[in-house]
Amino acid sequence: MLLAEVVKASATIASSRGRNDKLAAMTSVLEALGPDELEIGLALLAGHPPQDRLEIGWATLSAIDVPRASPHPGLTLADVDEAFERIAGEGGPGAGSRREETLVDLLARATADEQDFLRHVIQRTVRKGAGRGLLLRAVADLAGIDRGELQRAVAVASDLPRVARVALRDGVAALEAIDVTTGTPVEPMLADSAGSVEAAVVGPTIVEQKLDGIRIQLHRQGEDVRIFTRNGNDVTDRLPEVVAVADGLPWDPVILDGEAILLDESGRPLMFQESMQRSGPSTVKPSTNPR
Repeated sequence: MLLAEVVKASATIASSRGRNDKLAAMTSVLEALGPDELEIGLALLAGHPPQDRLEIGWATLSAIDVPRASPHPGLTLADVDEAFERIAGEGGPGAGSRREETLVDLLARATADEQDFLRHVIQRTVRKGAGRGLLLRAVADLAGIDRGELQRAVAVASDLPRVARVALRDGVAALEAIDVTTGTPVEPMLADSAGSVEAAVVGPTIVEQKLDGIRIQLHRQGEDVRIFTRNGNDVTDRLPEVVAVADGLPWDPVILDGEAILLDESGRPLMFQESMQRSGPSTVKPSTNPR
């Protein structure tokens, strides 16, 4: 499938006011995707690359010399996926320059609309005019399965494109087999706003002070420890203190979901920004108090 078809569908979804029109545009693309295109197509429709991290930030995108756009659409989803894979796989000295070269080459083969779309995909700022719920509904309707079962599988696998591929290709039995697995991040539980204190408090309630830190999910099985952010990014190497604590836990396997906060030598929380640096591309010196 050409990238232009996904870009057109994304624009239609964003501009349509009616939910049925949005659903029709989304379903039309899903029906046309080939088996090998499902994951990349679903990821782009959802507004992000299928790869975990591309390590290309706003500053890099703003600084590159964007090539002249192609006058005619020719990029396929496979072309985009291949370029993203190369970018995501770069490491070592000169990795940043090689990522930029691959990105510039990709943009040079894209039309103006496709260039704009790809930049938003990389930054995860695509405006679709519809949330993930609409995509779930489109996949569930197309696969002929219960939407609740699809939502359960996405929650435990934290990977909508992969779960959708399983649903559309293998059916409900394969979907039911997807379960919580250590090493695979689970979608975190997030609080919703309530209209009043009375509406928020149901039954006996404990209230505690909230200290801002990094929302993380810790997975341990044997000697393997993995730490993920709420977005599913692996930050194990950025939190050696948490890994040290995990090594001493009495449970195996175990998955823990909570807040990580850097402490100073006296045990007091450091500034929120210092904790947040650990979930970004650059790291800070580990705290001397590993808690």
